[in-house]
Amino acid sequence: MNRSTYQMEEDELLKVILDKRFFSIWKNSEGNKLWELSNLELYITSECNLKCEYCYLNTRGDQLYPKEFRKEELIYENLLKIFDWWLENDFYVNELSLFSGEIWHLPYGIKILETILSYTRKGLRLRAISLPTNSTFILEDATLNQMQYFVDSFKECGTSLIISHSVDGIFLEDISRPMKSTTTIRDQSFYDRLFIFAKKNNFFFHPMVSAVAIEKWNDNYDWFKEMCVKYDMKFPDAIMMLEVRNPDWTDEKLEYLKKYYTHQIVGFWEEAKHNFDNFLAKVFCIGGDEPSNGYINIAMPMAKTQAGCTIPSCLFVRVGDLSLVPCHRTAYPQYIYGKFELENGKIIGVNANNTAFASKIYFSNNLTSHHGCDVCQYNGFCLRGCFGEQYENTEDAFMPDPIVCNMFKTKYNHLIDVYVGLGVFEYMSKISSSDFRYIMCQQILLQVDRVQKERVMQNAK
Repeated sequence: MNRSTYQMEEDELLKVILDKRFFSIWKNSEGNKLWELSNLELYITSECNLKCEYCYLNTRGDQLYPKEFRKEELIYENLLKIFDWWLENDFYVNELSLFSGEIWHLPYGIKILETILSYTRKGLRLRAISLPTNSTFILEDATLNQMQYFVDSFKECGTSLIISHSVDGIFLEDISRPMKSTTTIRDQSFYDRLFIFAKKNNFFFHPMVSAVAIEKWNDNYDWFKEMCVKYDMKFPDAIMMLEVRNPDWTDEKLEYLKKYYTHQIVGFWEEAKHNFDNFLAKVFCIGGDEPSNGYINIAMPMAKTQAGCTIPSCLFVRVGDLSLVPCHRTAYPQYIYGKFELENGKIIGVNANNTAFASKIYFSNNLTSHHGCDVCQYNGFCLRGCFGEQYENTEDAFMPDPIVCNMFKTKYNHLIDVYVGLGVFEYMSKISSSDFRYIMCQQILLQVDRVQKERVMQNAK
């Protein structure tokens, strides 16, 4: 078999993979259960006005998004190609995510939003747009008003513009997420403006719990809670915290992380008035009149068969060169699935590069097919590592980083110990089989029992 024939077969295979997983679903969305899990992310640029300590764009941006592909005009021209292809195929996409370093305070970002709005008015079918941002557009009245204009205008078109505020909080912002500019200040006034905007539009916050400044997270957490009370925002639902999966979790940092989890749990326990039903609703999202929504970092939800991030549910396009990448942190040359094929400036198909990686991401079972995770007693509720971080530190995207594994094991061991001390698991074990919470509680208890037996075995060695 010559290379040309092989390449043609690989191209056809990638086309089939993407068609089955995304294109055919976008064309025939009605009644399709996969539609809400079939999204599109446009990786626009790695340029940013911050120099975050834990951010891969700060340390590896040129590798993930080579400079020759980051020219604004090139990116804009490719965006038009993507939207024209979208319109021509009459796709209906559940959610479009716009990922970048940070451009939404710049004319560049505003032009992109204007363009998407114009295509939406021309018939681009889209339920929602997700826009993660460090929120520096809040600093100026002009850009703040411009963003509100886009929120309102997309709503008029039947599309929700959902802004995720990627801010770490007033105690941490200048430590873990410093500005490149030394004259820009994000003080309490900045956060008041931000909370007012978020409250008005029902937007939430996405701080990162990193090893960089874990020592200050107790105070930072209390501040977030006070701000939610001040602006009448539901807590903790408005604050989606996520641990940073980087290899800097030393034993000392992990001790601070455990203290932080305890601080959170004690706070929830007090708010629940030492009532187990209230506690299960707020922490484990089980039952109650108003259970918490979304990811609660001190809960122990059951792990899914696919990765816990957006990588299995998104088609990621690096706009600058129209590469189809696994995600924004795995956009290394060897992992790129392929590229859009062009003819006369129009997208007409795909050219393959790594179909095996695409198959592994979209169709494999994380619980059984990943080295180490398949036999780990924590795999029932572990969030797992990041494929990009694993490549960066183990040279294999599917090889777990032992430092990140240790962080998660430390986390779950500590949560189990605290919940055992409070009597939470004992209460779960007494819930009747006729109670709708029974199955969820039994699943948690089964996984806890596996971990506890593993801990006994390890301690006996």
